[in-house]
Amino acid sequence: MNQQMDIRKLEQKTYLSYQQDGFWDIFLGLFMLGFAFSVFFDSSYFLLLWVIVMIPSAAGFKKVFVEKRLGYVKFSAERAARIARARNKMRVLMFIAVLLGFLVWYAFTGNAGWQLWIRKLEFLPFGIVIGILIGAAGLVFDIKRISLYGLLTIILFLAGYFMHTNLGLIFTVLGAICLITGIVLLVRFMKKYPKIERSVSDEPTD
Repeated sequence: MNQQMDIRKLEQKTYLSYQQDGFWDIFLGLFMLGFAFSVFFDSSYFLLLWVIVMIPSAAGFKKVFVEKRLGYVKFSAERAARIARARNKMRVLMFIAVLLGFLVWYAFTGNAGWQLWIRKLEFLPFGIVIGILIGAAGLVFDIKRISLYGLLTIILFLAGYFMHTNLGLIFTVLGAICLITGIVLLVRFMKKYPKIERSVSDEPTD
């Protein structure tokens, strides 16, 4: 029993180490900045191009900055199942967020009472949807600082609404906070975990 508990603690520690490389912070920060630029330039095509460029770039991030320092870790079946369930929950959250986003967008296309009420809130409903999604993602993947980003998103959107702040400025502030935090975490991660040098004996043989 004690050995099983020790293995679970070790897996949890390893999993948390994987989340301290600043990946999600940098990715989220760049995504927010992409939103900001699309607002400033009044072009949704810019955001689409930004996302297309970011996705393949993000795919190689873990291999370059994590696996070369922590190595490849194969979690137990229990931990792997938990990660898989977390990813499935995230897919559900994304689907719900898309539906809520569509509902908010639909509110700006008609003149029904509830639609007029939503329109009075301007960009606030979008911010709340984004904040809830980010916060829920942090809870699902057990990354507390991501949940804090979600709370910060809602707070900044509320402040921006009452202060009549430009939407692009709100996304810029959010993006800058996430990006700077991610870069700090990445630098600390690289110092804590130097690259693992592979010897000739480690190379795969035919």
